[in-house]
Amino acid sequence: HETAAQEARSATLQSEVARLSAELRASREDLDALRASQQELSAELEAIKGVAERRQTELTEAKGAHRAAMAEEEQKLSDERERAAQEKMELQHKIRALEAANSTLRDS
Repeated sequence: HETAAQEARSATLQSEVARLSAELRASREDLDALRASQQELSAELEAIKGVAERRQTELTEAKGAHRAAMAEEEQKLSDERERAAQEKMELQHKIRALEAANSTLRDS
């Protein structure tokens, strides 16, 4: 009678060991899948960071180029204004000279 009880107990324990072994395998597989997923996500995150850094660099360079272009345009505009002012003074001087010559001719 004791042997049958021991065999039943042994069968129950073997069944429990098999169940626990199956759970352990399933848990290990889940863990492996999670690790693989984590590695994929980490790689994807690094790729996204790389793209973001390149875009930030491009944006910084574009802003710098834009500032340089704006400064160049402002300088061109300033130079044009200066030339226009100089030309205006020269034309006003010529006008005064012509008016003076015209006045002299009328007076003669």
